Amino acid sequence: FLAVFLHAFDALGHAATLWGLPGLTLQLFYISAMLATAAIDADTFEIPLILPHLVIAAALATSFFGYQPGLPAVWAGSLLGQAAWGGAIGLAVSLIGLRMGILPRSFTEPRSAEEREPTSAATPPPHEAADERPAVQTQSPPTDAGGRYVRLIGAGILAAMSAGAYWYFGAAGGSVALLAAGLLVFLSGVLPQPMENIELSNQVIDETRETNVRREMLKEVLFVVPPVAGAIIFALLPLHLSAWPFMPGLTGVLAGVLVGGGLIWATRIIGSLALGRVAMGLGDVPLMAAVGAVVGALPVTLAFFIAPFVALIWAVILLARKRPNVLPYGPWLVAAGILVLLAGRPILSWYLARLSPPHAVTTQVFLWPGEAAPPSSANH
Repeated sequence: FLAVFLHAFDALGHAATLWGLPGLTLQLFYISAMLATAAIDADTFEIPLILPHLVIAAALATSFFGYQPGLPAVWAGSLLGQAAWGGAIGLAVSLIGLRMGILPRSFTEPRSAEEREPTSAATPPPHEAADERPAVQTQSPPTDAGGRYVRLIGAGILAAMSAGAYWYFGAAGGSVALLAAGLLVFLSGVLPQPMENIELSNQVIDETRETNVRREMLKEVLFVVPPVAGAIIFALLPLHLSAWPFMPGLTGVLAGVLVGGGLIWATRIIGSLALGRVAMGLGDVPLMAAVGAVVGALPVTLAFFIAPFVALIWAVILLARKRPNVLPYGPWLVAAGILVLLAGRPILSWYLARLSPPHAVTTQVFLWPGEAAPPSSANH
């Protein structure tokens, strides 16, 4: 929280920070929800969908306050803006079709008899099993005092390093260092898994080997068709969308949701069709959609490519410690999504500046804090 506030205070000034209070509140809620999602996913290999859905709803609500410093804003009349509105309408059509049973749901059929585990002869009849009550666990959970002290010492060292970075680099660089330190403390405290979780990991891996994976993925392709078609059609039409004050923010949220969720869903569908097994969990789709709703279309793309490197670094650390690497992919998407919240803009600015040819004149479609929407050249 301190890192996000210092970043906003330094970049925008005290008055702008107060003006952008709804946006700042959204970012703090976003970090809380993302860390909770990562911790739950690490323990249960399941993403609680209510958390990313709440983040998306909060981002949509915040966009109606007009321009919010640090939040995505896209000119509605631009190519991306029109595509975002078309994709959003197509997504609404798909959701309604799924709700009404017009579109089929994937992976709803039970496994075949050959896939089910054979019933043991020692298994009691159903009426006897129903009468049994699970034993109440009265034993206290095992303690990890040694590891806890190590993490506390590490947290103190990281805090001191962050304070030094803040003094040397200023609030902008110091806030990023402080955020990175907080993420490292979180990862070291939450993500190391006990050896017993290998069994749970193997169970999840077995579930990815469902039969008829390619057929089930075709059902998800049907769901994706309306948003993709809507985005293409709206991008090509000569539309004149409204210029209400909240439109850039609302369009930026829609673009981030579609790009973030679309990247993961495309990876899931293409990977599953190619490998014949489930490539990624469907819960990662709303997770990255929530990231895109808060950080925007370009930063969520950056987070998509950063996440594998964060996971690789952690895998090397666990390998050196001879600990099992049984974590799902959600925590790495969360870590990357939080990092780009503060560091995404300088990274993208540095990268895009080197992609542009010398003396090129480009239209600014993705609007950063303090930048105004182009009045007439947005469609060019």
